[in-house]
Amino acid sequence: MSHLQHLPPGVRRAANLPSAVLLSLLVVIGSPKLFAAGSAATATAVSVPSAPVSSGQVVTLTAMVTASGAPVTVGFVDFREGSVDLGTASLQSNGTASLKLQFPPGRFAITARFMGSNAGQPSVSRSEFLRQMGESSTSLSATNGVLTATVTGSQPAAPRGVVTFFDLETHRRFGSAVLRGGTVSSGLQPGLAPPAVGTYADLFQYRNLLSGDFNGDGIPDYALLSYDSATGENMLDIFLGQANGTYTAVPPGATEYLRLYLAADFNNDGKTDLVASVSDPRSVSLLISNGDGTFTPQASVDGAGNAAGDFNGDGKVDLITNTGNAFSSLTLQFGDGTGNFNTQTTYFAGGLSGPVADYNNDGNLDLIGQSYSFDTGYAPYPSDYPGNGSGDFSTIAGIPIPSYPTGGIAGPVADFNGDGKEDFVAYDDSANLYIFLGDGTGNFIAPSAAAGTIIPTGALLGYSTLDVNGDGIPDIVAVLESSLNADGQPNPVPNVLVLIGKGDGTFTTYNGVSATPATYPLLGANNPNDLVSFSNVGGIASVPATGTATALLRAPRLGPGRHRIVALFDGDRFLPPSLSAPVWLTPWHR
Repeated sequence: MSHLQHLPPGVRRAANLPSAVLLSLLVVIGSPKLFAAGSAATATAVSVPSAPVSSGQVVTLTAMVTASGAPVTVGFVDFREGSVDLGTASLQSNGTASLKLQFPPGRFAITARFMGSNAGQPSVSRSEFLRQMGESSTSLSATNGVLTATVTGSQPAAPRGVVTFFDLETHRRFGSAVLRGGTVSSGLQPGLAPPAVGTYADLFQYRNLLSGDFNGDGIPDYALLSYDSATGENMLDIFLGQANGTYTAVPPGATEYLRLYLAADFNNDGKTDLVASVSDPRSVSLLISNGDGTFTPQASVDGAGNAAGDFNGDGKVDLITNTGNAFSSLTLQFGDGTGNFNTQTTYFAGGLSGPVADYNNDGNLDLIGQSYSFDTGYAPYPSDYPGNGSGDFSTIAGIPIPSYPTGGIAGPVADFNGDGKEDFVAYDDSANLYIFLGDGTGNFIAPSAAAGTIIPTGALLGYSTLDVNGDGIPDIVAVLESSLNADGQPNPVPNVLVLIGKGDGTFTTYNGVSATPATYPLLGANNPNDLVSFSNVGGIASVPATGTATALLRAPRLGPGRHRIVALFDGDRFLPPSLSAPVWLTPWHR
């Protein structure tokens, strides 16, 4: 018997906010229950770099899980910043799990949650704080005897601190001035060019764009299936993310695959693999990442790829496929941890209609599915089927999901209201987003327009949850269908809708037309299996934003000759010092 507690992450300050933002998670004490995962109590600790992290540097987050002081070696650890899911890593033989990520400038409260396995019950670490630095530059001008230093920082906040003015010719210190006022870019404006996202049908039905960390460097990459009209061949295009926010294309190669289904790390090597199919949708192939943007076919299994996760608590990623007549059954392919599958079982008459997650906090993955009957077909609305840790859902009664929209397409999981319980979002055929807030028992609160949990958006190509403004609260970024031209090809600048999370399950709409966050590829395909934690993709956006501020000083009386004046910004909590180029002055400048 165990109580699962989500500890408060503490206070976190982000550089892109004008003042401190207080974040806390409610203490959630689950009702007593027997975990189908192991019965041993566990303890989780997380470690982050103690020194400030240099701009652009990839950070390694490490968690240690123990039971009675001994390492726990089976299972997965989920890393979070506030309520934002950063990604998941598998435990190694020494009881540690590591995740590589890039962060924007700010101070972040990081927690790690052992998700539970046959080796023990779930547990949550205390918060550890990470400080990520940005970049600064300083320029200097002189007009009518007034020296003006302008400091620019790679963060959506005005730099703070002191600027000191020097004469390099006479080694004279003129004095210092405090940075005042300033301007801030929103960061939600035209930025990086988006990848070719394909058509509406490609994104929603064929899932031909997936994101992941294919080379294990902690920077999101993406994979795209395209068609070469010159040769008549299908091409697998891989774009590897770079530290500066750009992407390097791997030389494309012809491929027999017609669909990409999902991305996950099936052999626990820290590199994301792909599940794809050829013309026969009744079988899929597992493509193991070679770590350089290329893949090796490893195994083929029956059915159409649907979801990935550890459903039996053995610390190995399993695969769910749709099989049977009219794809009327779900089959679980048990992974062996090497990229192969050793057994399979058909355990559910129906299909997935939402992301898999632990909706009732018992350490076992649950699924949102629609049951199937040959007499009546698929059920009109899905239910939540709580997992029991065996991977067998055949005897589990579903919990109906209230007010599920007609034609709803369920998207990624996130904790939108910061209560430590998983929520999810769905998009309907009337161009609305529905926010389903979980209560931690497998039930969900019915969305409503009055409560702010039904949000009109217009027609969408895809959407994702990530932390756009760095406040530890999940936001939603969506690409509007108007991003495509009349031929179904991407416009040069997409139309992006940004919903900023308030932390209570509701959102403030940002008029993000022609806005492009730097993490655009994370929007790919609206494929929930692409965006759950097993894809190992970070959930904090590196927004291309800048803040500026100025410091003024009246120049002192100058002696004869020319004077080489510079301005030195001393730096602040999130920006390093920077020195301006010199400005030459003569006495008559006064």
